[in-house]
Amino acid sequence: MSLFPFNTGIPASGDNPSVDQPGMLQNNVSTNGIIGVDHNTFNNNLGGYHTDIHMDPQGSVPPAIAGIGQLFAQIVTVASVTDTQLFFETGTGVLNQLTGSKQAFNGFAYLGNIILQWGFVNASFSGASSQNQTTSFNLTFPNNCFIVLTTPYYDPNFPSGVASVSILSNNNPEPPTNQFTWTANSNSSQYTGFYWFSVGN
Repeated sequence: MSLFPFNTGIPASGDNPSVDQPGMLQNNVSTNGIIGVDHNTFNNNLGGYHTDIHMDPQGSVPPAIAGIGQLFAQIVTVASVTDTQLFFETGTGVLNQLTGSKQAFNGFAYLGNIILQWGFVNASFSGASSQNQTTSFNLTFPNNCFIVLTTPYYDPNFPSGVASVSILSNNNPEPPTNQFTWTANSNSSQYTGFYWFSVGN
């Protein structure tokens, strides 16, 4: 990281220009240098356009400014993974995490302020072991779980059959934020588990 020294207070009233000239030259060099960080600089047809964007991670969420949106980075830990992530705070103080993911067979991804999660459950589709079982999400939704979708998995070496995986919700259609309860049913032993997909925030 470069340091761009800058001399304040020049040119000073009453100074001979030759006295302030070395400082003004340094200011000119620093101005050109600091504009050139992440930008095309002077004497360039794309002058002022970003080349990329680097952000110094903030230690805390900045105070909301009415009517002004703020984009910033923070170092956060999500599902035991610590990394730098991107956030946007609205002018009313609503905080949106924009990035972060676990790119795995059982994983998750932030999409704006929406969180997508997915995974696979090894499961029997008959008997007590398939009734009212719980599966934890890969990470707890901070606010809401909107939906859980399931797709039964079958072994094509077995005869065909039908299967279903039902989500139980205790008279509330919105699942809990940390896990979902399910019951599996089938008339065939070919079904040995199910894929699941959830959306929340």
